[in-house]
Amino acid sequence: MLITDRKLVELLEFDPLDNAERATGRSYKDSEETMGLGLLTSFTHNASKAELLKESGDAAYGMEMEPFIALCEPLGFTVVMDEPFLGSSYGGKDPSKERFIVMADKERGALIVTESYGVTGRNTAKLYCQWNANDDSPSFTHSTGTWRDGKFVGTDYPAVEAIALRLRMLDEHGEFVTPWTLPHWLWLLNYSEKGDDIDHKAITESRVRQLPEWVQEMIGPRERVA
Repeated sequence: MLITDRKLVELLEFDPLDNAERATGRSYKDSEETMGLGLLTSFTHNASKAELLKESGDAAYGMEMEPFIALCEPLGFTVVMDEPFLGSSYGGKDPSKERFIVMADKERGALIVTESYGVTGRNTAKLYCQWNANDDSPSFTHSTGTWRDGKFVGTDYPAVEAIALRLRMLDEHGEFVTPWTLPHWLWLLNYSEKGDDIDHKAITESRVRQLPEWVQEMIGPRERVA
């Protein structure tokens, strides 16, 4: 089955609750019927989306860590940090031995930050970069970022699913900037590092200093946590 990038983008941008609200004419906040239809649509949509992403050779929710790393490597990424940490205790088991991983793409000047959950699974994944949009850039290429001279500049994107598709779209509709020239909200913390007494900026900067020199140069010497 031939799956076009356009079809995948449509699947990723589909909002089950919005679709349910348009079908019933009522907000899910005020209508159990709308909420039920939205949840049912969400279940079927997520299953279909995951199946098509897998068929296209891309990342989907539920993909484990090692296959995700193997997928990212031919896309240009190299593992530059693989740090163990003690995770959560669940199901009556001892705290799990997890991994905090940073991958870097020198050509694009991009980072993928991810962590395991349950030893082999993935908890989160984020793409950090500086990307300048072309005039024809679609909404799928816009995430967290800013506007400069009337054009969008992206700084981070979700990467748990569809990372290959997102990189293709970013390559097609703009250009990556390296080294970075703007401050970034760079979050290099694992899920065990939480609480009011956690200094996220200090932890992030400490991990940045542990990265290879070429990655630090790619990020740039300016303030790294906005």
